Amino acid sequence: MALVNNMDVSVMRLKKRAARFQDHVDKVRQQREKATELLQGFDTVIEQLKQIRIPGPLLAYSRGQSDRASHSDLSLYAWISASDPQHSLQDLVEQVKEQITNFGQSDAMSTMHSIEKVVELSKDVNSREIKGINKRLTDLDHHLRRAEERDKAINAHTSKIVETPSHIDQSALEELISEHRYLMSQIYAELRELRVICNRFYASKVEVLGILRTRLNSWIVRVYDRLFHAHNEVLVFEEKFTGLKQRLNLVRQIKEAPMMYATAVSEVVRRRTFHKEFVAWHSLHVDKCTALSDEESQIRAQFSAKMEKHFLRVLFHGLFDALPMFYVKSLPKFDESLGPIDIDHLRELRAASFFKIYVFLP
Repeated sequence: MALVNNMDVSVMRLKKRAARFQDHVDKVRQQREKATELLQGFDTVIEQLKQIRIPGPLLAYSRGQSDRASHSDLSLYAWISASDPQHSLQDLVEQVKEQITNFGQSDAMSTMHSIEKVVELSKDVNSREIKGINKRLTDLDHHLRRAEERDKAINAHTSKIVETPSHIDQSALEELISEHRYLMSQIYAELRELRVICNRFYASKVEVLGILRTRLNSWIVRVYDRLFHAHNEVLVFEEKFTGLKQRLNLVRQIKEAPMMYATAVSEVVRRRTFHKEFVAWHSLHVDKCTALSDEESQIRAQFSAKMEKHFLRVLFHGLFDALPMFYVKSLPKFDESLGPIDIDHLRELRAASFFKIYVFLP
């Protein structure tokens, strides 16, 4: 029963996983369409990546190195390819195409069929219920109880023999011997009966074990084999699906790389300009706010000094509030790690009309 219960739990888990599997199958169709769209014009993207120059100082800065002069310029294509020297970006495209091809509808249908077959086989009523097993188990219990009764009878006869008084006269000796002989004959009879019962119990037990072994070798073993096979199929599909998603995400990022790089350079230049103008504006703002705050605070302090000494203060107790701080005197540091990019690099990107990267720039 423990094996059957464990099998039922495993089948239930597989059914829940089958629902997620079907969801993955539907998403594979969507990923296939997305892959077709992503791979279109990828050769053009590669050419763009080769034409985009990453300044050496930016490379050194990104690696946390202070000696920026020791790094030479590098194309964006070479920088991306350096993360996996064993494979080119073209290899990535081929891998995606191969994975899309390997996700055949027949594989998904075969896996779903395996899952359905496991569920169907596990519900086989004729296999789950062993006909006559309850009667055989009852017979085993009956034999066991009879053996216990014989054991109690033997112990009772033995106790009577052991309880013989230590001092007995000659006249009662023959009667005692006769009684002991009778008790021994009863013990031998009980032992013979116990032997018969044990033989029957052993035979019944062997029969039950044989039935269970036959059932295990047929139904339960087949269910567990199919369960293991279906689980592996789902696992392989999920791993392939995860790998496909990761590669498609990488393809998407690579395809967006020219736009993202140009946009990031533009944003660095914009933020550096904004930082300079904002700091100047804030400095002027602080000066004006400080003057206003000092003037207002002085007026309030002078009035409070007069009012607090007069009995009319009880009527105007709300006139003693101080002016709160309403501006930031010093700004926290921000936009100080933008990297060594200047307007000249942005102009260079805008001038790269051979692949029209200027359409990405504001």
